[in-house]
Amino acid sequence: MPKPNSNFTKLLILTLLLFFIPRVVGLGADISNSDALRWHRRSQYFLEALKAGDLKSTYQHYQPGITLMWLNAVVKQAVFSYQLFTTGNPQTLENADFFPILHAISKLSLLGVLGILLVFQAVLIRQLFSDQTALVYVFLVAIEPYLVGIDRWFHLTSLETYLAFVTFLTLLYWTKVQKPKLIPISAGFFALSVLSKLTSLILTPLFLLIFINNYFRTKQVKPFFVFAGVSLATFIILFPAMWVSPVLVVQKLYDAIFNAVGSDVTITSDSLQNSFYLMTLLFKMSPFTLLVIVLCWLNGTKVKHGFYIFGYFLVYLVFLTLASKKIDRYVISLFPPLLLVAAISLANLSSNKGLLLKFAGVLFLVSVFITTKNVFSAYYSPVFGGTGSAIKLGIYDNSGEYFAPAALYLNDKGRDAYTCVPNNFDSFFPFYEGNAQMDCDGKTSFVVQSIDTTRPMFTGYGSCVLERSFGADVPVVAVYRCR
Repeated sequence: MPKPNSNFTKLLILTLLLFFIPRVVGLGADISNSDALRWHRRSQYFLEALKAGDLKSTYQHYQPGITLMWLNAVVKQAVFSYQLFTTGNPQTLENADFFPILHAISKLSLLGVLGILLVFQAVLIRQLFSDQTALVYVFLVAIEPYLVGIDRWFHLTSLETYLAFVTFLTLLYWTKVQKPKLIPISAGFFALSVLSKLTSLILTPLFLLIFINNYFRTKQVKPFFVFAGVSLATFIILFPAMWVSPVLVVQKLYDAIFNAVGSDVTITSDSLQNSFYLMTLLFKMSPFTLLVIVLCWLNGTKVKHGFYIFGYFLVYLVFLTLASKKIDRYVISLFPPLLLVAAISLANLSSNKGLLLKFAGVLFLVSVFITTKNVFSAYYSPVFGGTGSAIKLGIYDNSGEYFAPAALYLNDKGRDAYTCVPNNFDSFFPFYEGNAQMDCDGKTSFVVQSIDTTRPMFTGYGSCVLERSFGADVPVVAVYRCR
């Protein structure tokens, strides 16, 4: 284990500041992703079920999202208690003035957890590679635009991704030092990642391979059973519904894994079914990171533990590609191993070249901040034509981007206005002070419409005329004024 290094600690703190700054600026009023309001409500129901002793009802969703609900239940109880003490009149999610505040606090607490998990990753990468590689990895995570965007969501995706990669790195470090205490630690992180989203189970074959390879080297089988036992125990202990209805919960989880295969995104071309995630990855990865990875390949850079790192990437890519459910944000799972490879390559460059590339990466992040107006998840790489090309290819999806700015814009029109929002209603409604409708009728004053995979570019909306549009490189959300 490397000796304590004060310079490493100082540089890590500075790099973590770079991680947090773009993730907290304007937090709360930037975006309520399409599932955010649902997870706020699930967290509230989870808290109420806990307080009522109705443990069965703590199972709110198939994913199952337990880690997010535990975290947000604490936030909601703290905010409720504070409001009760100071005003005696706690506000609800339906209050458009209060929602951005609660939303910001909830997302800030989630970002705090992600920051802690990133520190764990940095420490482990330092043990496995070098100080420089660990610092560069955190730097790359900090400035990757789409990762910034998803980290700003109130959702499970980043939580699962960070937890799963900590699990992987801990197991990788264990194979190096053979310290028994690392097994229950990695098992605990794995259970937390599965409690976030069942997608983490995708990694089971890779983890099994790690234990098999270790068995051939050490002839030890005990670590595998410790990992399996601690993972299962942690899963049960932190999942209240498992205490009272284990059979029912297991049945629902089984159905979620094998039967919930609906298609959330309609691919416009059959040829994209197998290339959807690779195409999305190219569109969502910054040109800076892509350049570093290409340089790594061209220079023939040797990647230590490369078999497992590329295995991590391939396991996710293969399973996600085979699944019928295609959702663009799932591509985030592919980022950690790629960013680690890029970090290894960048750490091996000369200091001048490395500094120049890092400066270019920060400048690019600033440019994305300006062009997307702080809605980083709306980012599509300009190298491949940006949002316009993504729409033409059929891989674009609006997950709530720019509905918050549209709502804040329409709030100036008065509380008596009726606004119809046919899609992404839950991304608009929490910010809007007027009367929101899902179905348009004779009372409708405004219509808010978005483009996505199944909806074409704007050509007009009945007798309504375009008043304002929102987007990054092309408009993706439009506000129509109706006569």
